[in-house]
Formats: sequence, structure tokens, C-alpha cells
Amino acid sequence: MKTEHNQDIITEIEILKNIINSNTDDNKVIETYTKLGEIGEKFELNEITNFLIEKYITEKNEDVKKSIHSSIRKQRKNENTKVKPLLLILQKYKKSNIIESVLELLHNSKNSEIENALINVLENNHSDWIYKRVNACLHTSGTRKSIPYLIKKINHKSNDVAQSSLITVIRLSDKRESELFINELANGKIKDVAMEGICLHSDIEGVDIVMERLKKKTSRKRETDCSTYFYVGNENETTIGLKYLNKFKDERKDIITFFTFLLDKRIEKLFDYEIEILKELLKTPSTKITLEKRI
Repeated sequence: MKTEHNQDIITEIEILKNIINSNTDDNKVIETYTKLGEIGEKFELNEITNFLIEKYITEKNEDVKKSIHSSIRKQRKNENTKVKPLLLILQKYKKSNIIESVLELLHNSKNSEIENALINVLENNHSDWIYKRVNACLHTSGTRKSIPYLIKKINHKSNDVAQSSLITVIRLSDKRESELFINELANGKIKDVAMEGICLHSDIEGVDIVMERLKKKTSRKRETDCSTYFYVGNENETTIGLKYLNKFKDERKDIITFFTFLLDKRIEKLFDYEIEILKELLKTPSTKITLEKRI
């Protein structure tokens, strides 16, 4: 932004803050918070985020508070965001509705204080829903530091908690977690997500378990199949597994044999688009990128 533009934005922010501080019309205040939040979204200004957090803590009107909440949630937060008041609430209260509300505010964060607070929530007794909210928050505020605590939850009795935990581990992982995903595909409870972990982070060491999984998966007719979290397009566990295998077919000649087996012996168990992908992969060089990641 140009300097004069910067000054224009600063002036507009001050005007909006003055309206909020001096106005008693709740509808006008809500409208102004929305405008202020939109500026913060566009220019990522900590000054706005910090002001919104301060007001959220002190605001008594529930409708106005919801408006502030919505604006804070959309802001990007970094090390200069003053999140301590929110983290103090997490420490002070045990009620799920209060904790969930604060967790929602911590989205879009890159702040080590936030990650530490979220890990603390994972380590204490809370509802399954709270664990899911923490996992969602760690998508944007987590680092490798969170991985050991998330791993503890990937065999949680709740499938939803287990699934969201594994998804978040994958988001924060690299090839160092390859063995974890291979073991989860072999013995874990959320196999379709484990397949994505292998496709993203494993090299040739995952080939055997992926072939074993796909052979078992295609042994029966399926009514439907899950979509993927980390890949765009018409993908499911089977298609991403096949595309992962394609990368290693020059080194593992049994992969071509496996593709041919699926088309010859399992074709009635495959969806039409899986058949088309298999036929295409037989002609596709191993060096060609066949999976497109989500941002």
C-alpha cells in the first residue's frame, strides 16, 4: 500500500473505533464492528484484532458480542496479536460453551501462546466436541510441537475425534511420520485418512500396505466412498492410492501387474471413474504429477 493509502486506512479505523466507543445504538455498533472486521481481514492489522479482542472481553450485549466474535474469528493472528485475555478465559472456565466460543476466536493463528493453550486443552478432560474444535484450530495455529499430543487421540473412542486428530497430524507432518501413517492404514480405525497421510508423506516404503489395502477394499461392491480432505478433484481413498502407486511403478513392476489385476478381476467392484483412472494410469509416466493438493 502507498503511504497515503496507509494514512487513509488509519484514519478510517480511528473513525470506526470512535463510533463504537461513543454510540449507544446497538445496530449501529454491530454494523461498525462488521466494517472494522472487514478492514482487518483485508489488511491483516493487529491493531484491529487487538481492539476487537479487548471489546469482546468487556462487551455485555450478547448480539454485539456475537458480531465481535464473528469479526475476530476471521482475522489472521500472529505473534503480535494480544491473545492473552482469551487464553486466560480458557484457563479460568470449564464450561464447554465458553471454551468452544474462545476456541472459535483462535482460528487463523500463528502464535506460540495459542498452540500451548490448545495443547493444554487436549491434555485435560473435555467433551469430544471440544477436542474436535481444538483440532480444527490447530490446523492454522499448530506446529510439529502439537503432533505427539494429537497422536494420543487418533485411537480415541469417538471416531470423530480420532478422525479430526489424524487429519490434523497429517496437516502438521512431513515424511518423518511416514511409518505412523503406514501403521494406521494397516491397523488403525481411520484408514481412508491414513491413506492420505501416506500419499502426502511416504515414499516407496508405503507401497505394500497401499496395495494390500486396495486389494481388500476392491474385493466387494461399494455403494459409495469417502471424498478426500487434502486433494481436489473427484478423488476417494482408492483413486489417491492408485495415483500414489503410479509414482513407483518403474521401481516396482508388480504395480503394473496389480493395476491389470484390478481391471481384469475386480472391474465389477470398481466405480466407473476408478476404472477410467486405472486405464489412464497404465499410460501415465511415473514422473507425471497426478494428484492436486488443496491449498
